[in-house]
Amino acid sequence: MSAIAGVVRFDGAPAPAGLVERMTAAMAPRGPDGVAHWTQGHVALGCALLRATAESREERQPLANARGDLHLVFDGVLSNWTELREKVQARGAALRDRSDAELVLAAYDVFGEDCVREIDGDFAFVVWDGRRRVAFCARDRLGRRPFFYMWTGRAFVFASGLRPVLDSGFAPQTVNEPALAEYLAAEWSSRDETLWRGVMRLVAAHTLAVDERGLRIARYWRPRCDAPLFAREEDYVEHYRAMFADCVRRAARTDRPLACEVSGGLDSSAVFASAEQQRRAGVLPAPALVPYTLAPDDRVGATETQYARAVAAHLGLDIREIAPTRPPLDWYRALAREAGDFPAFPNAAMFEDGRRQAAQSGARVLLTGEGGDEFLSGGHLYYADALARGRLAAFWRDWKADRATASLRMRLGWLAREGVFPLLPPALQTAARQTVRVARGARRTDCDWLAPSMRAHILERRAAARARPVERGLSPSQQEMMRTLDDAFAALVSEHVERLGARHGLETRSPMLSRTFVETAFATPERMRLKGDVAKYVHVRAMGDLLPPAVRDRRDKAEFSGAFRIRLDDMRDLLTREIPAARPGWLAPGGVRALYDALRDAPARGAPNWTLWSIFGCHATYACNNFDSSLLRNPAHGREGANIA
Repeated sequence: MSAIAGVVRFDGAPAPAGLVERMTAAMAPRGPDGVAHWTQGHVALGCALLRATAESREERQPLANARGDLHLVFDGVLSNWTELREKVQARGAALRDRSDAELVLAAYDVFGEDCVREIDGDFAFVVWDGRRRVAFCARDRLGRRPFFYMWTGRAFVFASGLRPVLDSGFAPQTVNEPALAEYLAAEWSSRDETLWRGVMRLVAAHTLAVDERGLRIARYWRPRCDAPLFAREEDYVEHYRAMFADCVRRAARTDRPLACEVSGGLDSSAVFASAEQQRRAGVLPAPALVPYTLAPDDRVGATETQYARAVAAHLGLDIREIAPTRPPLDWYRALAREAGDFPAFPNAAMFEDGRRQAAQSGARVLLTGEGGDEFLSGGHLYYADALARGRLAAFWRDWKADRATASLRMRLGWLAREGVFPLLPPALQTAARQTVRVARGARRTDCDWLAPSMRAHILERRAAARARPVERGLSPSQQEMMRTLDDAFAALVSEHVERLGARHGLETRSPMLSRTFVETAFATPERMRLKGDVAKYVHVRAMGDLLPPAVRDRRDKAEFSGAFRIRLDDMRDLLTREIPAARPGWLAPGGVRALYDALRDAPARGAPNWTLWSIFGCHATYACNNFDSSLLRNPAHGREGANIA
């Protein structure tokens, strides 16, 4: 992980003096190992380095090629370091060092803009191509490294953080009302917008090329969705076991102690157990492995500590137990001020002390199990898959197999929801969902805590989402996974987790958010993800004796809504009186009170937690950046207004 920043002007004016230096300084925690800049006329690039691998010790950025007509700033780590070296050298590239940045620059020199199809790993980079007068930008397939930018029509500004772009002098610093409405409704659909008008994020698996003619944005990757890999279940299990170990090994490359977050769930426990197995075999590309887990906390309620302890006992070692962090509201306000962005959600902040201790131990990399729930968990969409392809024998086999674990009523419900419903035309699906919501008396259908203008934005966003074309050639289960892959909220949460680690100089990596892992998931039949009452079936089978039975055979999953309630229980006046009074253009006070009461009456409900916290987070974001509610009526007012945090 490093911090990159830059400005390119296409109006003949020079890059503003000192700007790129201020931008990298604003991201200092991301790059503690040296800062450097390169400026030539209308182009200025900067990089603050974090050295997390042996190869990165040879890295110097901004990096120029031998001819001096290409300049690169790069944040990332490559998964295919060995394979890419062989490819570019076979094309005649003369590599000057072993750094990942040198490889990426050589790949661009050899393959041009198609280099992103050859590069694999977590990355965000910019190449200034002086030959073509083009700034070529790319973000990795799963969006593991952040990339924000602003295009004025004549100037292009970018950075690893939102704050440097926001403060660059090019951003208008006005409220992006439609994006704000998504937060206030807890209904996220946009992946490229931020809370600030005109300040954008480059979406995962996309490239951006900018020259004097403007921007050109393109998607360069979608997962391969090949036919099933194997005929036999055992072959799937063996393939998955080898693939998973390889993903862990590639994600573990570091020359420092490797930290690992072990929640006690199937995913993070498997990542840690596989890493430990490789450490004992002498093949883990890290000198040490240091696991962390959350200790029990009565106020949070849910805990998985006993499962993490079972993993520790099974492997015959200790896992460091860290008390869950319960930051005060001022911590979140400070985070909003520091980032210029929405602060973290409380469940992500729980491991804040673990990140701090991992960094203090000398670690630069933190392994997690992110992505497992998204790409391993199956559903009963194997009914729809079979019906869509006319495979009645397969449907009947699945129907009979489910009799062992489910009643007829349950199976009929699965058939209706996950067999027939996904095959209906989109318009009928929308009508059916609305009918069910009305029948249940659902409150959230009209977002009645929102002011009329905010509700109008949400209705527009919903209509746009319904109008998006369905991707052809995919099975119903693959279509659902594609929606998961492109989910705006999941991308936002991943960005928050990355930022929390970056504040401590930690790269957050997950083997389950890699190209290989995701493409394997897309090619795996739904029946291999859910079999009977065993979710993540192929994963559970493949882990075998690597995990203790207490973890491998568990059917539940802890939920941490208590992390929200610890804060929300004391925020009634703030949420139901102070913020609505300060933000009349956002909220309907009566609706917010009803939402808060719904949480009080049914604390296990998840939706009000996220919505109420989003209201606070948006208020904190604008208040801590000197905005007031008048800007929602006239965003052109800029930064005028009192701080009302």
